[in-house]
Amino acid sequence: MQADKFILSLLRNLPDQKIEGKKRLQKLVMLLQYAGAEVDTKFSIHHYGPFSSDVARMTEILTMTGQLNEEMKVVGSSRLFQSVYTLPDDDVADAAEFSWCETLQKLSDFSTIELEVASTIAFFISAGKSPAEAITATKEMKPSKTTDRVMSKVAKVLEVVS
Repeated sequence: MQADKFILSLLRNLPDQKIEGKKRLQKLVMLLQYAGAEVDTKFSIHHYGPFSSDVARMTEILTMTGQLNEEMKVVGSSRLFQSVYTLPDDDVADAAEFSWCETLQKLSDFSTIELEVASTIAFFISAGKSPAEAITATKEMKPSKTTDRVMSKVAKVLEVVS
């Protein structure tokens, strides 16, 4: 499936039909692809984990063409802005076309940091590392985010997508 259609299908099938943050959108697409969803995009590793320029570009195009709404929302004590993606009110496409609903529903229960760490591990596994090597590489790359509490949740994320 093309990235733009995948992004729209993903949003249509989320419980609240919204995604808070560009990073969360990237991680959801990556983890669903890791789980076996056929989405026409490639990921590379960056500071915040796997990143797809295709997903970023398609999100911008969908926003410019009015197929996707993007609102800037102030978050956290640092008062930084975060993109919030929703569908236009007149979006009437069928949500049933998306075969990854159950996996997506489960992923929506995890925090963005948990998705970021899990998608980084998944990226390294996809690149040929063993699970143990992938965890080690992720911990080296993200030492402040790989606390015991986060890693216990990450194990559950990886169960969902494996």
